[in-house]
Amino acid sequence: MSDATVDGLAFREAIAHFATGVTVVTTNHDGHPAGMTASAVCSLSLDPVLLVVCIDNRLATHKAIDASKRFAVNVLGERDEELARRFARRADDKFAGVDVVDGSDPPILAKAIAHFVCTVHERVPGGDHSIFIGQVLHCEATPGRRPLLYYRSAFGAIRDPQATSSRRPAGGTPARSAASGTSTCARADRGAVGLPPEPAAEVNDDFVPPHGTKSSFDENCPVCGQKSSFDAPDAGGVPLRAAGLTLPR
Repeated sequence: MSDATVDGLAFREAIAHFATGVTVVTTNHDGHPAGMTASAVCSLSLDPVLLVVCIDNRLATHKAIDASKRFAVNVLGERDEELARRFARRADDKFAGVDVVDGSDPPILAKAIAHFVCTVHERVPGGDHSIFIGQVLHCEATPGRRPLLYYRSAFGAIRDPQATSSRRPAGGTPARSAASGTSTCARADRGAVGLPPEPAAEVNDDFVPPHGTKSSFDENCPVCGQKSSFDAPDAGGVPLRAAGLTLPR
């Protein structure tokens, strides 16, 4: 193996193929709530019960968690793209108009399909990020809710094989997407999944809204919060290139 440094853009393109869930990490500090969208979250240990959140060192939420020593991880559901976008943007009050559980501290989003309340067990440096290891004090999940996903710079959802199969035309001919004009195999009984072509335009940024016409955006990456300016193509009819994943419409 070469010791040459991996190009940052190449790494971002490759790691974007790793599908993740989407969360909002929240805390309170000096009487003010803080929060950010994050997908760099994972479980770490069962004894003790620990999870990991990775946060850009420059973000206000990083400073707030470092000071408060407490945070909550709110797992977003498949219809909560707007919440993900809201907490990815810089704003004076990201919580304005957002329902939270009464009395929760750190704030727990009412729409979260699961949440984890943690104290900071340890903070470990990780380059331009910090790795916050949280000891879970309380967690809860809502049965029957499906998660919002993040894959290749777009939000997505888990495809329901039964729903796909029920739309299959007579004779088993693969269904055709009216939005994209590409064939999608609906033979769920054999696990076949259609792989549509690449989007018409490649966008080398971390955050692409899944809906809307081509326009200019100035957003923060939901993964690390870094600012990105770009022109986003219309992604409304582009299914995700992964088995079991599809963009919500």
